[in-house]
Amino acid sequence: ADGMLVVSGRVSDVINAGGTKMAPELIEDLVRRHPAVADVAAVGTIGASGVEEVWLAIVPRGGAAPDAILAWCREADLPVDRVVTIATIPRNALGKVERARLRRELSGG
Repeated sequence: ADGMLVVSGRVSDVINAGGTKMAPELIEDLVRRHPAVADVAAVGTIGASGVEEVWLAIVPRGGAAPDAILAWCREADLPVDRVVTIATIPRNALGKVERARLRRELSGG
């Protein structure tokens, strides 16, 4: 009635890993360059220390081992804490990563 529009239901996807703020899409663009990664999605999740961590879900190409991808990320100065291999990245009809769903799947919740 007063002309105010309220948008709700959107959550920021920016990952704040120990004070370093990163867009998950930028992390994904970098990791996607690795020859053993067919697809990737990055999510932020609260770690045991209470600080947000960067977790990657990768669809491997060939025999990509999570430890090798994690080491590659560290060499590239990407603050990735965990790498998990999955068969497919969950995406919506527009092709966007379903980060909330992926976060639940990776954390076992």
